[in-house]
This record gives sequence, structure tokens and C-alpha cells, in this order.
Amino acid sequence: MTLERRYLEGLLANGAVELRCFDSTSNQALERKQKLIWSGIYDGYGYLSQAIRYAMKSGWDIYHTLNPLKIPATNSKLKPFVRTTRDSDVTGYKTLFIDLDVVGKESGLTDGQVAAAMDHAFKIVDYLDDHGFEVPTVGCSGNGVHIRYNIDLPVSEKERIRGFILALSKRFSTDEITVDRVVFNEARIARCLGTVNTKGGRHSSIKMLSNHLTDADTFITLADSIIPPKEKPKHWVKTEGEEKRGKFIKNWDVVGAFTSAGLYLGGTPEGGKHWVTCINAGAHSATGSTDTVIWEREWPSYHCSHDHCSGLDISDAIHALGGV
Repeated sequence: MTLERRYLEGLLANGAVELRCFDSTSNQALERKQKLIWSGIYDGYGYLSQAIRYAMKSGWDIYHTLNPLKIPATNSKLKPFVRTTRDSDVTGYKTLFIDLDVVGKESGLTDGQVAAAMDHAFKIVDYLDDHGFEVPTVGCSGNGVHIRYNIDLPVSEKERIRGFILALSKRFSTDEITVDRVVFNEARIARCLGTVNTKGGRHSSIKMLSNHLTDADTFITLADSIIPPKEKPKHWVKTEGEEKRGKFIKNWDVVGAFTSAGLYLGGTPEGGKHWVTCINAGAHSATGSTDTVIWEREWPSYHCSHDHCSGLDISDAIHALGGV
């Protein structure tokens, strides 16, 4: 049995998997000026591997969900314009995902950068090994390195996982290699190892494949010892009668601003649209992960679905996040 097959069957052992592919070459994608998303839900190796082969022949970037889904599998051909997985569709965490990115990867990675990222990844593996973690799966994503620990945690552990990833990022990120802080959500997708990263043309690969399960108590013990005090979100609440401040800024890095403030939650299936925490979240009685969205475009925009945030727009977000 090949390493790639063992990798895919390990994913399917936890439950249904969504395969999500990004197509930037078709006429539809070119007309829309953004990547076209193709998706399918699978629970059988034959169907999943057939869909992957089709996507590879089509020259698409191929990703999959990391955690088991409540959505029933269709095992059908990949389809465009379909609903993709949301956090509420996930039954629990089966993967603790750590993503290392190489700074400046946009220009394409050298073999030396890939080797340096892999060496850096094993510093994290050694650190977690010293604290009782089992052997993880490690692979090159084509533009960085993935470390994936098998684990069994309920979705209620999301905030602890978030804090753990943040702690690792603060401890191990350097000027050359960063540990991504926003890969903690339940419906997170990751590159399907063994497929091609079309941007740089580099194959992703599996360095080490593991079926060992890290004990939940081992994770919780270390997480609680290293998670930093919760940072107070940089919220700004506009008081009644206060004049509107801030400006609409063309090509403002809205994703970068929300990420730096610790308020970025993740991308949506729609190109350029992202879920974030509201700048006025402290005034919400209850907050869901999809209440507030931003759009990155020539003139970025912002929307929160809560009634008392209806007057907030991108200029308020710019002011709250220090854009002016």
C-alpha cells in the first residue's frame, strides 16, 4: 500500500471528508476574476482518490477537511458552486493542525527554504515530544510545512486549541518562518499531501506518516501551562452622538489588520470574503463564528449581522484597528 493511500485512508477512518479544489484556469474562473471552487463529500477511498486524480489532471489546487463531518457523503463527482463545510458541520477535532509558512514564499520557495522549514518543524515536534505528545504526521505543503497530530477532542475545546496554536506561534515563529495563528477552527482545510501546489509548481509530500493518538489529557496539560493570558480584543464602540471617524482606504489590507488584532477567523467559500470577530463584539449578547464578515477588494467592506452594529462599516473598522 502506498504512503499516499495510507494517508487518505487515515483521514477517512475518522469519517466523511470534504475535498475542496481551487480552479484559477477555467473560463468561468477567468470571467469571475477569482478562483472557482469545486467540492465533494466522500467516505470511500475509491471515490476520494478518483476525485483527486481528476482534480490533479485539471491542474487545480487540492485541499481537504481535517476533521469528521456530520454532512453525509455523496461520493459523486466534484461540483462547482456548492455549499462547502462550515464549523457547525464538524463533529469534533481529530487533527491538531500546525502550519509553518516561509516568509516571502510568494516568489517561490527554494529547496534550501523548504529544508529550513522542515528543520524548524522538527524543533516543534521535539518540544511536544518532550511533553508527552505522540509521533505526528509531517509533510511539505508546497509552500511550507504541516504538522498534524492525531487527537480526539470535542468542539468545545476550540478556544483551548486556539490558545495553544497562538502560544506555539509566539514561541517558534521567526523572521523567516512563521507558525500560522488562524488554523484552529473546526472546518479548517489543508492541502492534500502528495498533490501539486500550482502557484509554485512544487509537489507537496509526506515526510512522516503516523497513526499514533496523542492523549487528550496530555494536550490539555501542556496547553494550560503555555497559553498566554487572553488578549483583550482591540474593540472600539462608537458612543451616541460621536462623530464618525476614519476613512475609506483603497486597497487597505483588511485581512492583515484583523489578523494582527487577533480577530480573524477564516476564509469563506466565496473568494475575497472572510469571517472575523466583530470590532463591537463586547456588546453582543451572543456571538457566532459567522456573524461578521469582511471583503478584501479594491474598496474593502465590513458587515456585522447584529442589529446594534448595523451602523458600523469599514471606516469604523479602520479606525478601531489603527488604520488611520
